Amino acid sequence: MKLTKAPLLRTSPEKQGVSSARVLQALQALDANENEVHGVMIAVNGCVISESWPRPFAPEFPHTNHSMGKSWTCTAVGIACTKGLLSPDDLLVDLLAEEFKLYGIEPSEAMRAVKVRDVMSMSCGMTSMPHFDDCWMENFLRFPIEKKPGTYFCYNSVGSCVLGALVEKLTGKPIDVFLKEELFDKIGVGDGDLVWRKFGNNVCAEPGTSSTTEANLRLGLFYLAKGYADGSQIVSEEWMNEATRKQIDTTNDPGTEDAKLGYGWQLWMCQKPGVYRFDGGQGQFCLIDTEKNAVISLHEGGVHPHGVQKTLDILQALLRDMTSTAMPEDSDALCALRAYESSRSLPCPEIRAIPEKACEMEGTYVVREGHANFWMEAFPGNVEFYHMFYDSSVARDIQFLNLKVEKQTLVVTVNQRSVFYVALDGTLKAEKTYQVMPDLPMTCCHGFFADDNTVHFTVHWLNSWMAYDVTLKRDGLDLLISVSKSMRHEGKPPVIQTAKARKIGF
Repeated sequence: MKLTKAPLLRTSPEKQGVSSARVLQALQALDANENEVHGVMIAVNGCVISESWPRPFAPEFPHTNHSMGKSWTCTAVGIACTKGLLSPDDLLVDLLAEEFKLYGIEPSEAMRAVKVRDVMSMSCGMTSMPHFDDCWMENFLRFPIEKKPGTYFCYNSVGSCVLGALVEKLTGKPIDVFLKEELFDKIGVGDGDLVWRKFGNNVCAEPGTSSTTEANLRLGLFYLAKGYADGSQIVSEEWMNEATRKQIDTTNDPGTEDAKLGYGWQLWMCQKPGVYRFDGGQGQFCLIDTEKNAVISLHEGGVHPHGVQKTLDILQALLRDMTSTAMPEDSDALCALRAYESSRSLPCPEIRAIPEKACEMEGTYVVREGHANFWMEAFPGNVEFYHMFYDSSVARDIQFLNLKVEKQTLVVTVNQRSVFYVALDGTLKAEKTYQVMPDLPMTCCHGFFADDNTVHFTVHWLNSWMAYDVTLKRDGLDLLISVSKSMRHEGKPPVIQTAKARKIGF
């Protein structure tokens, strides 16, 4: 298969040896699952046979990758290795000698044995992950090595950040700039297709990526092509072969059943022989099937505890049913598939009449008690890694809230800067708003007035799987604010934030 930056070809499933009816069955199974699939693309022999995004999600919106970003990071390591800038067998103590000195750390004998390959396979010898904050480099270098490097698997996102920092140190360029110059333009990943946020230490590293479903698909196609794209071997085939084979046993991993099948270099093995995957929390997947010459890219909001495993089971069952030869086109089945792809949507919001006195809720309110916000948080209620990406110039909590009813829309302005357009007529419309992560601005809000003094609405963050339910209730001059942040991905009750605001300037 030849991968180029040109637009991907679109064909019927049958032309690539897949039944349209079988693809439709898989999509329906995904939607019948309790997860919320936000984007899916299926390519066979380099041709896209199916793609769909439920409205208001859209193909051009970068979506949270979580740990799937590790595979983008490791690809940069592969390019650097191919260029001779480093080797999988290089020792961390040599590559990061300046950092050990900077932090006044005398590396232990065990740390002196850790190689780049051990970090890539998450087998550096740590038995737990170092603390994840802006000091993650120092935390990693100080952390005890309790097992022989290369022998014990322990999931370690901080180690993945170290890989990104190594690329930046050796190339003199942030990892996103390095990948744009060396890879993106050659595999067809355009400006805005991948957003890579920086930590407080100004380093781009995992898990800071969000990308379009197609960008992840193109990365999968690049791996399927063994690192060859646009007429050149960007990553050596030898490195690719090592990256995509089982490097370490993962039977001790507490995650999904597929998580116990082994780990390569920042990617996972799958149940179906010849299949490996890039994998991020809550079901951000890219499956590569070397036997069927197929790649499936998917973004979703997975549900704890078995939701993402069900998605993997559905996708791998589809891969098993693919054949290697073209088949006669089934026009009726193809028509049904295309109709289903184009009709997918989030559930239709509830519609209620807008009360005549709804306008009495209009005005500006200042928060006097409690705290609440509408921002994207993977683990609300905790001090968690998303906060490390927040723009410090944007207030984290709601301080001012302005409400205005304009025809069929409630306009909610937070802190005189961030505007949320709440559709009251049941429509699902994507809108931009300024938020604490300005490069991920897409929202869809819909709701209804329960009575003259109460409005309920939902905020969908379309650059992620996160959605929050908000209730605003007027009590005289006070406005009671309640924000319910779903924890379905953790199997826990929602995190509820509450605040009380007082109307001003009335």
